[in-house]
Amino acid sequence: SSSAGMLLMKRSADTEAHLPIIKRKFLFIGIFLNVGVLGVVDSISFSITPLSMIAPFAGVAIVFSSVFAASGCCGVHAPLSTMEGGSITLVVVGVTIVSLIGPHGEGEPGLELIE
Repeated sequence: SSSAGMLLMKRSADTEAHLPIIKRKFLFIGIFLNVGVLGVVDSISFSITPLSMIAPFAGVAIVFSSVFAASGCCGVHAPLSTMEGGSITLVVVGVTIVSLIGPHGEGEPGLELIE
């Protein structure tokens, strides 16, 4: 949702700059996706997942934003260079490695841990 939100805010800046701020629908949809949806999803994920597992996924938002911008969806078209493509590949490989090898929970804690 943050990728779509960022791209919609960029689209608003490109296509709705002549409108008063209150009439920029893409801006408000982007803000809602970034603040509203992402805030709820982040709150849930932070409460059930170790931070060491979540942190690398911040790079995934940048990957999705770059891929969406390169594809031209959301009204923003920004082609990727070879260096950007390589960087995206490194981020995806790194997040995959952390997901596979990183820390894993040992199941639900029992009531004996609460005492």
